[in-house]
Amino acid sequence: VLSTGFRGEQYYKDIFNQSLSLAEIARRGVTGAAALFTNHLIHRNHYLVDGNRDAALSNDPIPGLETAFYRRDLLGTNARYDQNLANTALNLLGGYFKDRLRTSIGISRDRWHQKIARLGTNTATGIRHFVDASGALLPEGAPIPVFDVNEQWSTNQTYGAVWHALPWLSFTGGYFESSQFSDNIGTDLTGAAVVPLTGEGVDFSARFKLFAGKVEATITRFDTKQENLQAGISTQVRDELNLLLATDLANSIDYRDRTSTGWEYQVLVNLNRNWTLLGSYSRNQTEFTRFFPLLGAVLTQARAIASSQGLDPDAATMLTSDFLEDQEGVISLTQRATGSVTTRYSFNEGRLKGFTAGIAARYTRGRERTGVTISGVQKLPPVRSENYILTNPFVSYRRKFGRFNWTLQLNVNNVFDEKVDIGNGYTWTRYTEPRQYITTATMAF
Repeated sequence: VLSTGFRGEQYYKDIFNQSLSLAEIARRGVTGAAALFTNHLIHRNHYLVDGNRDAALSNDPIPGLETAFYRRDLLGTNARYDQNLANTALNLLGGYFKDRLRTSIGISRDRWHQKIARLGTNTATGIRHFVDASGALLPEGAPIPVFDVNEQWSTNQTYGAVWHALPWLSFTGGYFESSQFSDNIGTDLTGAAVVPLTGEGVDFSARFKLFAGKVEATITRFDTKQENLQAGISTQVRDELNLLLATDLANSIDYRDRTSTGWEYQVLVNLNRNWTLLGSYSRNQTEFTRFFPLLGAVLTQARAIASSQGLDPDAATMLTSDFLEDQEGVISLTQRATGSVTTRYSFNEGRLKGFTAGIAARYTRGRERTGVTISGVQKLPPVRSENYILTNPFVSYRRKFGRFNWTLQLNVNNVFDEKVDIGNGYTWTRYTEPRQYITTATMAF
C-alpha cells in the first residue's frame, strides 16, 4: 500500500493592548524609555453589578486613549507562519507458513517546510513590528512577507508480526516510530526552529482463545518514549547565562523526553449466547528521562567563556548548574492503574425478546500529587488522591416496526453520584461528572 499526502496552512496570531496615546504621554511630561506604550497600558474594569450585556462589557473610546496597538514585544505573540507538510508512506503486508505468520513493514518520509515573518523594534514606541527583507518596519495594513526558516525531514519505520503458534495461542510484537510537526511553531532557546515531536515504542503480547472460543484473553507489555517535549528554563537561569554569552538566548524553550512502561490485561468471556463479560486492567509508570539538552551545551559554552574572562566558572554559572541538578535529581515518576468490567445480557426470545441490560464499572487508582513549597517552606505535603469507581448501568429495547429497526436506550452514568477530585494537583482540581441520564433513539433501515 503506497500513500502520499500534502497539507498546507497559514497561521497567524494577533495580540492587542490599549495604552495612552503618544500625545497624552507627552502632555504628561513623560519622556525617554518611560514614554513607551508598554509603560502606559490601560486595563479595563467591568463590574458584575453592571450586568454582562454587550453595552456593559464594551470598551468605549476614552479621550487620550490609543484605541489599540499590536503587542509584538511579547514572546510568541503576533506571528505569521506559512507552512506545509508532505508525506509519503509505504506499507508491506506478508503471510508465511500458510498464514501462521503475518508481518507488516512500514516506512514513511516526511518533509516539513516553514516560513515565518520577521520582527523589528520601533525605537519610538519600543513595540515590535513586522519588517521587510531589508529589516525596515512595515506600516500597519501592509502585506507581511514570510521568510524560510525551517526545513526538516523525518523518516519513520514500523515493524509488526503475529505468530499463530497454536490454534489457541498467538504471539504479537511490534516496533513503532512517529513524528509530529504541527506543534513546532517558533524557535528554541538557541534561536533554531523548534524540532518536531517524535516518539518510538515497542509492545509484545500473548493472545489466548480457550474453551472453543468462549474465552479470549490478551496480555500486553509496552514501552514507549515521547521525545522533544518542550520544557522551559527559569528566568534566573536565562539572565545568568546572558551575562556571559556573546549573543543572548532567544527564549526559554528547551526539551525533555518522557518514557512510559506498563502492562495491559484483557479478557472477553461469552458465558452463553446471550451473556457477555469484558474485563480489562492496566498499569503503567511514566517518568521524564532526558532533561534540557540545549541548556547543557550552553552551560558548557558559558563556563568556557567565564574561564577566559578570569571568572570562577562555578560561581558564574551556579544558578544554571543548580537548576539542571534539581531537574535531573527530582525525577517525576507517575504510576497509574485502571480497571473496568462490562457485562451485558440480551434476551433473544420469549416475552422479553429485544431487551438488553448491562452495567459497566471503571476503577481508577488515585494519582500522585506533588507537594507545594513556597520560599523553601513546604505548605502542602505530597499525597495521593483517593481511588474511585464509577458505575454506569444501561438498558435498551430493540424492535422492528415495518421496514425500520428501532432501538431505545437509557444510560445512567455515575449512578451513585460519586464526587471525586481527579485533578493532577492541589491547584488543578477537576471533579468527576455528576450523575447523568442519557436517552438515545436509533432508527436503522
